[in-house]
Amino acid sequence: MDLIGKKMCENQCLTYFDCKAINFNKRHLSCELLNRSGQEAPEHLHFEEGTVHIYNITKSQMSNLCANKTCPAHHRCVAGKTKAYCIVAECPTTDLELINGDFSGPAIKVGDNLNFTCHQGFSKRNVTLTCLSSGKIKNAEQMACYKKDGLWTLAYIIQSNSGANPLTAYLKSGIQQERNASFPANCIAMTKVTGCSTPYRAGLIDDWEKLLITKIRFTVTFPNSTREIIFNGTGSNLTNWFSGDRVNSSSWLDLSPTGIYLYFTMFGYQDNFVNRFWSIIKLHSGCPGDIGWLTGSFEPPGGCLFDLTNGSFPVFRACPGNSSCFMESETIEAETIAVSVKADNLT
Repeated sequence: MDLIGKKMCENQCLTYFDCKAINFNKRHLSCELLNRSGQEAPEHLHFEEGTVHIYNITKSQMSNLCANKTCPAHHRCVAGKTKAYCIVAECPTTDLELINGDFSGPAIKVGDNLNFTCHQGFSKRNVTLTCLSSGKIKNAEQMACYKKDGLWTLAYIIQSNSGANPLTAYLKSGIQQERNASFPANCIAMTKVTGCSTPYRAGLIDDWEKLLITKIRFTVTFPNSTREIIFNGTGSNLTNWFSGDRVNSSSWLDLSPTGIYLYFTMFGYQDNFVNRFWSIIKLHSGCPGDIGWLTGSFEPPGGCLFDLTNGSFPVFRACPGNSSCFMESETIEAETIAVSVKADNLT
């Protein structure tokens, strides 16, 4: 607080439950409220010219209706004409949890914003976290740190043979593994990791359109190589970005926005025999003659050989070269598929 007198500074301290001392600068008329005195925390002692440190402030120094009013934590006393009131003064941050990041202080004052940072290798949303007069922090649910892979922020990773439906796991709203302290860090990996049966899904998928996503990277990981597609994310939603007309570039050189596809969709293709998801198919001509680039399969009732697996589902099969191929004879099984994003509202 600035432009305030010494007595006013002391009175301000008295209206806060946890204020124990003040630093008052006579030259600048500035007032700093402290929750510990300089005796308890020497770092609170300021030696700037004109600054005095005052502690052991008692209610006898305060000659208004608040002198005999005790307010609960994070509230302060305000005197009316005939009565004193306790109003919210600050928002506690002790109940907030930020994994892979940090924020300062046990509380912030009403009207102030909470600043937070994410550890190296993690990104965060550009969001304003404001302490409201209700004592709640606006947008607190958007405070999170997301795992990065280089310049990309990871949104979704699923392993083959994990037992999870690859589309349902992506679309299921409310799953926010970045807030799950028990989610194994080694399972946020582009390669297959033993024991990682739960897909990684970041909550940013639920706010896809608010993030102003500019690019999406879809990665297929084989044991010794990867294939990827870069999509134009501008104006997309969480499902329509996976489309041939949004392809910017690809390891499969014959994928393009003007390409002809039988289907190019994360919803895949289902009938009485197959149950496919995340599929890019060029031609159906009987199982040995089917041509495409990628498909995922989950518990099909029948299907082609490339829909099946000796282990658990899902199974992802893709062309290992730089172009489309015969799905039955030329694809190989992938270890993982992953979705990563770049967005204006992520830093």
